[in-house]
Amino acid sequence: MTTWTYCYANLTIRSGLELPEWSVFEESLAGEPEVEVELDRESPWANPGNALLTPSIHRFQIPGMAEFEISGGRRIVVRPLPDTGAMEIRGFLLGTAWASLVYQRGLLAFHASAVEVGRGVILFCGPSGAGKSSTAAGLVQNGFRLVGDDLSCLDLPETGPPLVHPGAPRLKLWHEAIGQLKFQDVELQRDHVRVDKFHLPLRQPSLRTPLPLAGVVLLGWGPLTLTLLKGLKALRGLVEAATYRGYLLESMGLMASHWDRCLVVQKAVSVWAFTRPQEWEGQEMALNFLLTRLQ
Repeated sequence: MTTWTYCYANLTIRSGLELPEWSVFEESLAGEPEVEVELDRESPWANPGNALLTPSIHRFQIPGMAEFEISGGRRIVVRPLPDTGAMEIRGFLLGTAWASLVYQRGLLAFHASAVEVGRGVILFCGPSGAGKSSTAAGLVQNGFRLVGDDLSCLDLPETGPPLVHPGAPRLKLWHEAIGQLKFQDVELQRDHVRVDKFHLPLRQPSLRTPLPLAGVVLLGWGPLTLTLLKGLKALRGLVEAATYRGYLLESMGLMASHWDRCLVVQKAVSVWAFTRPQEWEGQEMALNFLLTRLQ
């Protein structure tokens, strides 16, 4: 059986499914991997329709597609139906399944788009629809480098700032954003779940090593303002805007430790609230406003 090996977020991974999104993280593997991804097309689903979520095991099913089982922070098993395509599998494998494994290992992951600026990485956080990816795309068009999109894994060393692990060099953008940002002539891949959303691979130098976190920007819609948050307001805003799949943490009994890790981040870097008009006509002005404060 063909396998692929990767080193992603400082974890060595052996996968029975090729992951083109992680192609820049491919490398040879000496010894046993820290994480195994198995593709099991033979075994039946366990209790179809019934999810299982405990501190050490997470099993969930996507009707008409596949069952995913994540256990012990070491193993992801995918049981697809015969006509399920690899891209459909990867969408959930690299999202919810990977987040479950990261949480089982006690690591920190944020729902964020990450962009490198002169002094480190800025994380743009917010709920779905807050414009994380489109903000990152606008910065990329102005010469900044994308570090990751959607799910960002962090390390919290005992000394020095938090570190952000590079993710796949691609963005997820709605069709309207692609048109407004003038990305029409580049290679696009349609999202398998949201028909009006596309994956945009970027041609940029590969990143392999983590970069220091320089700040966190919490995105929202409203009048054009950039406000420095402090204390409990900053912490609450960070937890609310940056937590990825909070129900996973709650069911695993990890929400308290997640707050503790967010507190470490909040104390280490500045947390800003950035609001701007939702209409595209105001986006360029908002981006210029942000650029003058990032450089």
